[in-house]
Amino acid sequence: YDSEANIKKALRAVSLYCVFIVMTTVVAVSARHHYMYYFNHAIKRHFLIYERLVTYNEWWSELADSFLPEVLPSPQASNESVATENANSNPGVNASTASAAHKIIKLDESILLGTPRLRQLRVVDTTCGGSKSFAKHFHFICYPDYSYSDSKTTGEHIGAKYESAYHLSAMPIQGRIHTYWGGGFVQNLDRNFNESLPLIESLAQLDWLDRGTRLMIFEFTLYNKNTDLFNNVKILGEVPVTGGVLLYIQVQAVQKHAVWTGSVWIIVSAIIFYIMAMYYCVGEILVCRRSGYKKYLKNFWNIVDLVILILE
Repeated sequence: YDSEANIKKALRAVSLYCVFIVMTTVVAVSARHHYMYYFNHAIKRHFLIYERLVTYNEWWSELADSFLPEVLPSPQASNESVATENANSNPGVNASTASAAHKIIKLDESILLGTPRLRQLRVVDTTCGGSKSFAKHFHFICYPDYSYSDSKTTGEHIGAKYESAYHLSAMPIQGRIHTYWGGGFVQNLDRNFNESLPLIESLAQLDWLDRGTRLMIFEFTLYNKNTDLFNNVKILGEVPVTGGVLLYIQVQAVQKHAVWTGSVWIIVSAIIFYIMAMYYCVGEILVCRRSGYKKYLKNFWNIVDLVILILE
């Protein structure tokens, strides 16, 4: 900076970049809303799942007796719900019956989108090492810890076909033990409780969850019209190589049009952000054309600018 003009030019560039950072922050933060916390917290309170290690049989029992009725109310629960409404409007109805019905979890403020489904990630079997005296009890078949290279990504498992992460539009899952890639062997359930319950009982009897399983997922999506929020709910069962099922829940609230449905200030900030992002993209393209792409890529700060623009 050997002249006053160059100093002013540098200050303008820094000031403009600071404005760009502020607009980027506003747009990023606007994607989060305090209603997301309430939505997530309400679902966790509804299911009341505390992290614990359970057996295979306990996993199926929890799924059939607790989780499924909360997502797909049984006919008995629906009748009790109607009885509760009648009790509220008719004081003569038995109070204990109304109280019992009130405890049944119903998705009053949220709509179930699509159907719930079961999904599991598996690993390929290997030959057991070590003493043959012990290995013979497992028919000389062992299953390794989960890894991308050892995961099973083809074929079927007791009638459930493997579906890729791309086909399921599934993201990797950050578990307690591992990070699991998307995809898996999928068993779709029905929106009717009486149809889904026998299917779950059948899968339990057929040992759909076995030694080769490394992650079980009972997942469904809710939509809350009051807040225009979607929530992807996953009840997870991680299966460590030592046995058992680590049971816990993950919820993730998402707003489809977080920016463009926000306040005027957020919308204006988003417009400024996109204009400035386009300005910087065009600027980098012009610099690259003037200097040549080989010389451009030799400059460390040019690479930093390029990475920032790609990430945005």
